Amino acid sequence: MTGQGSIARLGLVLIGAALVVGACGGGGPTQAATQAVTTTGVPATAAPPTVTPVVTPAATVAPTAAADPMDDMAIAAPYSFEPLDPVLANVFIDAMEQSMGSMAAVFSVGVRSAVQDGDTKAWVVVVEAPDLPISALAMLNGAATGAAGEEGTIEKQTIEGAPVRIVTSPTTIAALTVIGDDKLVMCIAVSKSAAVNVITAVLKANK
Repeated sequence: MTGQGSIARLGLVLIGAALVVGACGGGGPTQAATQAVTTTGVPATAAPPTVTPVVTPAATVAPTAAADPMDDMAIAAPYSFEPLDPVLANVFIDAMEQSMGSMAAVFSVGVRSAVQDGDTKAWVVVVEAPDLPISALAMLNGAATGAAGEEGTIEKQTIEGAPVRIVTSPTTIAALTVIGDDKLVMCIAVSKSAAVNVITAVLKANK
């Protein structure tokens, strides 16, 4: 699998993981949890009580937290970052590892909720790939292509001087950008304005 092909696959995987989290009662910005059933087999009626009892001690997720690319990320007001429930956060990690196979070792993924006044406005997923032999722009474009899939559209913008891709698909809306040479940022939201506002706040805080 080529570098750009891997990134495209990763973009698709992370969007799919977002739908699964929504279907599992993640309380986040998914538009179509019921549509996730057709591709994941996760019942649309799945509720937090079916997930919560399997929460394990923090030590279970410590290896992921130690390499979490979100650890040094910030977000500007009026938003703040809050952690997802460890079980839900691991949906993103597990989806990546299972779908990417041996290529998963190249990527490090972190996810947070972008919260305003107690409400989750977007999920922010950061993917760090320091050893991937492609440019930051190629990484951005590849992930946008994967997230859009066959039916989505991609809009190009420049925000805070950085390239941004707005992906609108039948299942979700996401804004993507790159920070530095190796951090791909994906804001998954229920509306274009929410996705753009959150990614703008991320870019402002991480110049």
